[in-house]
Amino acid sequence: MATVTSLLLVLSWTACGVSLQRHGLSHLNPRAESTDCSLYQVSGQSATPFENYRFLDFRSLSNYTTSEPAQITSRQDSGDQAVTSPYFNSSAFEDVFQILSGVKNPDSHPPMVYSAQNAYISAAGSADGSDTYMTFRTSRNQDFQSIAQMRSIENVLHASMRICMKVLEDSNDTVAAGAVVGFFTYESDTQETDIEILTRRSHHQFQATNQPVSSTAPPGTANVSLPTGKNWTDWAEYRVDWLKGQTIWYINDQVGYQTTNSVPTEASALTLNLWSNGGSFSGNMSVGAQVRIAVQYIEMVYNTTDSQTSGGSGTQCSVDGVKTKGEPQVVQTSGTVTTCIAAPGLFFGLVILLLCM
Repeated sequence: MATVTSLLLVLSWTACGVSLQRHGLSHLNPRAESTDCSLYQVSGQSATPFENYRFLDFRSLSNYTTSEPAQITSRQDSGDQAVTSPYFNSSAFEDVFQILSGVKNPDSHPPMVYSAQNAYISAAGSADGSDTYMTFRTSRNQDFQSIAQMRSIENVLHASMRICMKVLEDSNDTVAAGAVVGFFTYESDTQETDIEILTRRSHHQFQATNQPVSSTAPPGTANVSLPTGKNWTDWAEYRVDWLKGQTIWYINDQVGYQTTNSVPTEASALTLNLWSNGGSFSGNMSVGAQVRIAVQYIEMVYNTTDSQTSGGSGTQCSVDGVKTKGEPQVVQTSGTVTTCIAAPGLFFGLVILLLCM
Protein backbone atom coordinates (compact mmCIF):
# COMPACT_ATOMS: atom_id res chain seq x y z
CA MET A 1 0.00 0.00 0.00
CA ALA A 2 1.27 3.45 -0.87
CA THR A 3 2.50 5.66 1.92
CA VAL A 4 -0.09 8.26 2.95
CA THR A 5 1.30 11.79 3.01
CA SER A 6 0.31 13.80 6.08
CA LEU A 7 -0.62 17.41 5.32
CA LEU A 8 -0.33 19.60 8.40
CA LEU A 9 -2.27 22.59 7.13
CA VAL A 10 -3.63 25.39 9.28
CA LEU A 11 -6.97 26.31 7.76
CA SER A 12 -9.50 29.01 8.56
CA TRP A 13 -12.63 27.86 10.34
CA THR A 14 -16.25 28.70 9.67
CA ALA A 15 -18.79 26.47 11.43
CA CYS A 16 -21.17 25.33 8.68
CA GLY A 17 -23.75 24.37 11.28
CA VAL A 18 -24.01 27.88 12.73
CA SER A 19 -23.31 30.45 10.04
CA LEU A 20 -25.87 29.37 7.45
CA GLN A 21 -29.38 30.74 6.99
CA ARG A 22 -32.13 28.18 7.44
CA HIS A 23 -34.80 27.12 4.97
CA GLY A 24 -38.45 26.34 5.69
CA LEU A 25 -38.48 23.13 3.67
CA SER A 26 -36.01 20.65 2.33
CA HIS A 27 -35.57 20.95 -1.41
CA LEU A 28 -33.78 18.93 -4.05
CA ASN A 29 -34.31 20.87 -7.26
CA PRO A 30 -32.37 20.98 -10.53
CA ARG A 31 -32.64 24.77 -10.76
CA ALA A 32 -32.33 27.63 -8.27
CA GLU A 33 -35.69 28.53 -6.72
CA SER A 34 -35.65 32.21 -7.70
CA THR A 35 -33.91 31.98 -11.08
CA ASP A 36 -33.83 29.87 -14.19
CA CYS A 37 -30.25 28.65 -14.01
CA SER A 38 -28.88 26.68 -16.94
CA LEU A 39 -25.29 26.32 -15.75
CA TYR A 40 -23.61 26.36 -12.34
CA GLN A 41 -20.22 27.79 -11.44
CA VAL A 42 -18.19 26.76 -8.41
CA SER A 43 -15.24 28.44 -6.73
CA GLY A 44 -11.80 26.99 -7.19
CA GLN A 45 -10.13 25.51 -10.25
CA SER A 46 -13.08 24.41 -12.38
CA ALA A 47 -13.33 26.89 -15.25
CA THR A 48 -16.14 24.96 -16.94
CA PRO A 49 -19.59 25.23 -15.33
CA PHE A 50 -21.72 22.21 -14.43
CA GLU A 51 -25.22 21.51 -15.75
CA ASN A 52 -26.94 20.00 -12.71
CA TYR A 53 -27.48 21.12 -9.12
CA ARG A 54 -29.06 19.46 -6.09
CA PHE A 55 -29.28 20.68 -2.50
CA LEU A 56 -30.50 18.17 0.06
CA ASP A 57 -31.31 20.16 3.19
CA PHE A 58 -31.90 18.43 6.54
CA ARG A 59 -31.88 21.57 8.73
CA SER A 60 -35.60 22.30 9.00
CA LEU A 61 -37.48 19.01 8.91
CA SER A 62 -39.31 19.17 12.24
CA ASN A 63 -42.36 17.41 10.76
CA TYR A 64 -40.19 14.37 10.03
CA THR A 65 -38.24 13.95 13.27
CA THR A 66 -38.34 10.74 15.25
CA SER A 67 -36.83 9.50 18.46
CA GLU A 68 -33.72 7.38 17.95
CA PRO A 69 -34.76 3.98 16.57
CA ALA A 70 -33.88 0.97 18.67
CA GLN A 71 -30.45 -0.45 17.95
CA ILE A 72 -30.57 -3.34 15.48
CA THR A 73 -30.69 -6.71 17.25
CA SER A 74 -29.08 -10.02 16.31
CA ARG A 75 -32.46 -11.27 15.06
CA GLN A 76 -32.66 -8.45 12.49
CA ASP A 77 -29.89 -9.86 10.31
CA SER A 78 -31.75 -9.57 6.98
CA GLY A 79 -31.67 -5.77 6.87
CA ASP A 80 -35.28 -5.49 5.72
CA GLN A 81 -36.38 -2.78 8.16
CA ALA A 82 -38.60 0.00 6.80
CA VAL A 83 -37.41 3.60 6.47
CA THR A 84 -37.85 5.63 9.64
CA SER A 85 -39.57 8.65 8.08
CA PRO A 86 -41.85 9.39 5.11
CA TYR A 87 -39.22 11.94 4.10
CA PHE A 88 -37.03 9.14 2.75
CA ASN A 89 -39.94 8.04 0.50
CA SER A 90 -40.59 11.55 -0.78
CA SER A 91 -39.71 12.60 -4.32
CA ALA A 92 -37.40 15.26 -2.86
CA PHE A 93 -35.16 12.45 -1.62
CA GLU A 94 -35.88 9.51 -3.91
CA ASP A 95 -35.44 11.45 -7.15
CA VAL A 96 -31.69 11.21 -6.62
CA PHE A 97 -30.91 9.04 -3.57
CA GLN A 98 -32.05 5.81 -2.03
CA ILE A 99 -31.42 4.27 1.39
CA LEU A 100 -29.93 0.81 0.98
CA SER A 101 -31.10 -2.32 2.79
CA GLY A 102 -30.14 -5.98 2.87
CA VAL A 103 -26.93 -7.95 3.23
CA LYS A 104 -23.87 -6.20 1.78
CA ASN A 105 -21.02 -8.62 2.39
CA PRO A 106 -21.74 -11.89 4.18
CA ASP A 107 -18.08 -12.90 3.85
CA SER A 108 -16.54 -10.04 5.86
CA HIS A 109 -15.78 -10.53 9.53
CA PRO A 110 -18.21 -9.53 10.86
CA PRO A 111 -20.68 -9.59 7.94
CA MET A 112 -22.11 -6.17 7.07
CA VAL A 113 -25.87 -5.65 6.78
CA TYR A 114 -27.53 -2.47 5.50
CA SER A 115 -30.54 -1.26 7.46
CA ALA A 116 -32.83 1.69 6.66
CA GLN A 117 -33.42 1.91 10.41
CA ASN A 118 -29.93 3.43 10.70
CA ALA A 119 -30.98 6.66 8.91
CA TYR A 120 -33.36 9.05 10.65
CA ILE A 121 -34.19 12.74 11.16
CA SER A 122 -33.22 14.05 14.61
CA ALA A 123 -34.02 17.21 16.54
CA ALA A 124 -30.88 19.35 16.78
CA GLY A 125 -29.41 20.89 19.92
CA SER A 126 -29.35 24.60 20.69
CA ALA A 127 -25.71 24.91 19.61
CA ASP A 128 -26.20 23.26 16.21
CA GLY A 129 -27.57 26.28 14.37
CA SER A 130 -30.48 24.33 12.88
CA ASP A 131 -33.76 22.74 13.93
CA THR A 132 -32.93 19.24 12.71
CA TYR A 133 -30.32 17.07 11.00
CA MET A 134 -30.12 13.61 9.48
CA THR A 135 -28.48 10.95 11.62
CA PHE A 136 -26.59 7.95 10.22
CA ARG A 137 -25.63 5.06 12.50
CA THR A 138 -23.60 1.88 12.54
CA SER A 139 -23.65 -0.63 15.41
CA ARG A 140 -21.88 -3.89 16.20
CA ASN A 141 -23.81 -7.03 17.06
CA GLN A 142 -22.28 -10.31 18.10
CA ASP A 143 -22.81 -11.81 14.64
CA PHE A 144 -22.82 -8.86 12.21
CA GLN A 145 -22.25 -5.12 11.72
CA SER A 146 -25.38 -3.05 11.04
CA ILE A 147 -24.48 -0.21 8.65
CA ALA A 148 -26.06 2.75 6.82
CA GLN A 149 -25.71 3.86 3.21
CA MET A 150 -27.44 6.15 0.71
CA ARG A 151 -26.54 6.08 -2.98
CA SER A 152 -27.32 8.41 -5.88
CA ILE A 153 -28.02 7.97 -9.56
CA GLU A 154 -25.12 6.17 -11.23
CA ASN A 155 -24.36 8.28 -14.33
CA VAL A 156 -22.49 11.16 -12.65
CA LEU A 157 -19.37 12.16 -14.59
CA HIS A 158 -17.47 14.92 -12.73
CA ALA A 159 -18.87 16.80 -9.75
CA SER A 160 -18.30 19.21 -6.91
CA MET A 161 -19.89 17.57 -3.87
CA ARG A 162 -20.10 18.93 -0.34
CA ILE A 163 -21.43 17.70 2.98
CA CYS A 164 -21.86 19.56 6.27
CA MET A 165 -21.48 16.97 9.04
CA LYS A 166 -19.93 15.97 12.32
CA VAL A 167 -19.35 12.74 14.24
CA LEU A 168 -21.54 12.58 17.34
CA GLU A 169 -20.03 11.81 20.71
CA ASP A 170 -21.75 9.35 23.04
CA SER A 171 -22.96 10.08 26.57
CA ASN A 172 -19.38 9.75 27.82
CA ASP A 173 -18.11 12.35 25.28
CA THR A 174 -16.25 9.65 23.35
CA VAL A 175 -16.51 8.03 19.92
CA ALA A 176 -16.11 4.26 19.51
CA ALA A 177 -13.13 3.16 17.44
CA GLY A 178 -13.50 0.98 14.35
CA ALA A 179 -16.02 2.87 12.16
CA VAL A 180 -15.56 4.61 8.80
CA VAL A 181 -17.56 7.59 7.52
CA GLY A 182 -17.43 7.67 3.72
CA PHE A 183 -18.56 10.39 1.29
CA PHE A 184 -17.40 9.43 -2.17
CA THR A 185 -17.87 8.69 -5.84
CA TYR A 186 -17.86 5.03 -6.83
CA GLU A 187 -17.94 2.98 -10.02
CA SER A 188 -15.53 0.23 -8.97
CA ASP A 189 -12.62 -0.30 -6.58
CA THR A 190 -10.32 1.28 -9.18
CA GLN A 191 -12.69 4.14 -10.08
CA GLU A 192 -13.36 5.87 -6.76
CA THR A 193 -12.75 9.20 -5.03
CA ASP A 194 -13.11 9.25 -1.23
CA ILE A 195 -13.56 11.51 1.75
CA GLU A 196 -13.20 9.21 4.77
CA ILE A 197 -13.14 9.65 8.54
CA LEU A 198 -11.72 6.72 10.49
CA THR A 199 -12.76 6.77 14.13
CA ARG A 200 -9.75 4.68 15.19
CA ARG A 201 -7.39 7.40 13.93
CA SER A 202 -6.68 11.01 14.85
CA HIS A 203 -9.79 13.12 15.54
CA HIS A 204 -8.09 16.00 13.72
CA GLN A 205 -7.78 14.48 10.23
CA PHE A 206 -9.76 12.97 7.38
CA GLN A 207 -8.40 10.83 4.55
CA ALA A 208 -8.59 12.01 0.92
CA THR A 209 -8.06 9.27 -1.67
CA ASN A 210 -8.31 8.42 -5.34
CA GLN A 211 -8.49 4.64 -5.67
CA PRO A 212 -6.61 2.45 -6.27
CA VAL A 213 -3.95 2.90 -3.60
CA SER A 214 -1.16 0.34 -3.97
CA SER A 215 2.59 0.00 -4.01
CA THR A 216 2.54 0.09 -7.82
CA ALA A 217 0.10 3.00 -8.32
CA PRO A 218 1.27 6.65 -8.08
CA PRO A 219 0.31 8.21 -4.71
CA GLY A 220 -3.18 9.67 -4.77
CA THR A 221 -3.98 9.90 -1.08
CA ALA A 222 -3.29 12.11 1.94
CA ASN A 223 -4.35 12.66 5.53
CA VAL A 224 -5.75 16.19 5.64
CA SER A 225 -5.68 18.08 8.94
CA LEU A 226 -8.67 20.04 10.13
CA PRO A 227 -8.16 23.64 11.32
CA THR A 228 -6.09 24.09 14.47
CA GLY A 229 -8.05 23.18 17.58
CA LYS A 230 -10.87 21.49 15.66
CA ASN A 231 -11.75 17.86 15.05
CA TRP A 232 -14.40 15.84 13.29
CA THR A 233 -16.81 16.04 16.22
CA ASP A 234 -17.21 19.73 15.23
CA TRP A 235 -19.38 20.88 12.33
CA ALA A 236 -17.43 21.28 9.09
CA GLU A 237 -18.08 21.31 5.37
CA TYR A 238 -16.14 18.61 3.53
CA ARG A 239 -15.89 19.05 -0.24
CA VAL A 240 -14.35 17.17 -3.12
CA ASP A 241 -14.16 18.42 -6.71
CA TRP A 242 -13.83 15.55 -9.16
CA LEU A 243 -12.72 17.20 -12.39
CA LYS A 244 -11.31 15.90 -15.65
CA GLY A 245 -7.74 14.89 -14.82
CA GLN A 246 -7.69 16.35 -11.31
CA THR A 247 -9.26 15.87 -7.90
CA ILE A 248 -9.29 18.58 -5.20
CA TRP A 249 -10.37 18.18 -1.57
CA TYR A 250 -11.48 21.10 0.63
CA ILE A 251 -12.28 21.63 4.29
CA ASN A 252 -14.45 24.69 4.97
CA ASP A 253 -13.67 26.22 1.56
CA GLN A 254 -9.90 25.78 1.89
CA VAL A 255 -7.88 23.40 -0.28
CA GLY A 256 -6.55 20.49 1.78
CA TYR A 257 -5.12 18.25 -0.95
CA GLN A 258 -5.12 17.91 -4.72
CA THR A 259 -3.77 15.31 -7.12
CA THR A 260 -3.74 14.26 -10.75
CA ASN A 261 -3.01 10.61 -9.87
CA SER A 262 -5.64 7.86 -10.27
CA VAL A 263 -8.42 10.37 -11.10
CA PRO A 264 -11.60 8.43 -11.99
CA THR A 265 -12.71 8.53 -15.64
CA GLU A 266 -15.90 6.47 -15.52
CA ALA A 267 -19.48 7.50 -14.69
CA SER A 268 -20.14 6.89 -11.00
CA ALA A 269 -22.65 7.13 -8.16
CA LEU A 270 -22.33 9.52 -5.22
CA THR A 271 -22.49 7.75 -1.88
CA LEU A 272 -22.64 8.45 1.85
CA ASN A 273 -22.09 5.55 4.22
CA LEU A 274 -21.10 4.62 7.77
CA TRP A 275 -19.66 1.16 8.24
CA SER A 276 -17.13 -1.24 9.72
CA ASN A 277 -16.05 -4.68 8.57
CA GLY A 278 -13.47 -5.56 11.21
CA GLY A 279 -10.64 -5.26 8.67
CA SER A 280 -7.25 -3.62 8.90
CA PHE A 281 -8.53 -0.37 7.38
CA SER A 282 -11.62 0.24 9.53
CA GLY A 283 -10.54 -1.62 12.64
CA ASN A 284 -12.92 -3.68 14.74
CA MET A 285 -15.80 -2.20 16.74
CA SER A 286 -16.57 -3.74 20.14
CA VAL A 287 -19.79 -5.72 20.43
CA GLY A 288 -22.57 -3.38 21.57
CA ALA A 289 -20.75 -0.24 20.36
CA GLN A 290 -22.27 2.23 17.93
CA VAL A 291 -21.12 5.33 16.03
CA ARG A 292 -23.41 8.10 14.72
CA ILE A 293 -22.92 11.09 12.46
CA ALA A 294 -25.11 14.19 12.02
CA VAL A 295 -25.62 15.73 8.55
CA GLN A 296 -27.08 19.18 7.94
CA TYR A 297 -26.95 19.21 4.14
CA ILE A 298 -25.53 17.62 1.02
CA GLU A 299 -24.83 19.89 -1.96
CA MET A 300 -24.01 18.48 -5.40
CA VAL A 301 -23.01 20.30 -8.59
CA TYR A 302 -22.41 17.80 -11.36
CA ASN A 303 -22.53 16.61 -14.95
CA THR A 304 -23.81 13.27 -16.16
CA THR A 305 -23.07 11.13 -19.18
CA ASP A 306 -26.14 12.79 -20.70
CA SER A 307 -25.05 16.36 -19.90
CA GLN A 308 -21.41 17.16 -20.51
CA THR A 309 -21.13 20.92 -20.99
CA SER A 310 -18.24 22.65 -22.72
CA GLY A 311 -19.19 26.06 -21.40
CA GLY A 312 -22.49 26.50 -23.22
CA SER A 313 -24.81 29.46 -23.25
CA GLY A 314 -27.65 30.31 -20.92
CA THR A 315 -28.06 31.70 -17.44
CA GLN A 316 -25.04 30.93 -15.26
CA CYS A 317 -25.42 30.83 -11.49
CA SER A 318 -22.82 30.78 -8.73
CA VAL A 319 -23.07 28.11 -6.05
CA ASP A 320 -20.40 29.55 -3.73
CA GLY A 321 -20.23 32.93 -2.02
CA VAL A 322 -24.01 33.32 -2.20
CA LYS A 323 -26.23 35.12 0.30
CA THR A 324 -28.06 31.95 1.36
CA LYS A 325 -26.53 28.49 1.22
CA GLY A 326 -28.44 26.28 -1.19
CA GLU A 327 -29.74 29.15 -3.33
CA PRO A 328 -27.45 29.74 -6.35
CA GLN A 329 -27.33 33.32 -7.60
CA VAL A 330 -27.25 34.56 -11.19
CA VAL A 331 -23.82 35.82 -12.29
CA GLN A 332 -24.25 35.74 -16.07
CA THR A 333 -27.22 35.71 -18.40
CA SER A 334 -27.42 35.16 -22.15
CA GLY A 335 -26.36 38.31 -23.97
CA THR A 336 -24.57 39.84 -20.98
CA VAL A 337 -20.96 39.62 -19.87
CA THR A 338 -21.10 40.10 -16.13
CA THR A 339 -19.44 37.37 -14.13
CA CYS A 340 -18.63 37.44 -10.41
CA ILE A 341 -17.19 34.30 -8.88
CA ALA A 342 -16.52 33.94 -5.17
CA ALA A 343 -13.14 32.32 -4.72
CA PRO A 344 -11.81 31.17 -1.32
CA GLY A 345 -8.36 32.07 -0.09
CA LEU A 346 -6.22 31.52 2.98
CA PHE A 347 -5.04 34.57 4.94
CA PHE A 348 -6.22 34.93 8.52
CA GLY A 349 -9.61 33.54 7.58
CA LEU A 350 -11.76 33.31 4.48
CA VAL A 351 -10.83 35.82 1.77
CA ILE A 352 -13.51 36.39 -0.83
CA LEU A 353 -12.20 37.56 -4.21
CA LEU A 354 -14.80 39.09 -6.50
CA LEU A 355 -13.67 38.77 -10.09
CA CYS A 356 -15.98 40.87 -12.26
CA MET A 357 -15.60 41.75 -15.90
